[in-house]
Amino acid sequence: KSQGKQSELGNVAPTLFLKKELNGSIYAAVKVSILYPKSVLLQNNLAVILHYGGYAHKAIPILQFINRQQTDPSLLNNLGQCYLSLGDTAQARQFFAACLRLNPQHVSAHTGTATILDAGGKKNEAAIHIKEALKYGFSEQAYHLA
Repeated sequence: KSQGKQSELGNVAPTLFLKKELNGSIYAAVKVSILYPKSVLLQNNLAVILHYGGYAHKAIPILQFINRQQTDPSLLNNLGQCYLSLGDTAQARQFFAACLRLNPQHVSAHTGTATILDAGGKKNEAAIHIKEALKYGFSEQAYHLA
């Protein structure tokens, strides 16, 4: 299984997802992740597609599994995003904080944290994370929170 073939197959699911073909995207992501079980990128792709497809509860175990193999800020952020989607702000906040400890410039984790703080009425604390998010990159959500 060459690296080129893995990359080529790995692009199928995201492409289908962008074309709004959710079922085909999930199917392709599952098949490719089974073919390449050691690929953190492909496992993460599956989890992200499940999350954005409305299946955050199914993405969490995948993200937890690959995070145990290789801790990465993006995986921690994706776990936080899944928990946020499910309304579990305490868990989401823990994962965003873990992400930010590894990468203090992670825009999405700052934005997620700001969203939780803002919803909880902690406007001043939220503002700190909004500023950080906008300092390190553009986030439409952070922009609207600002």
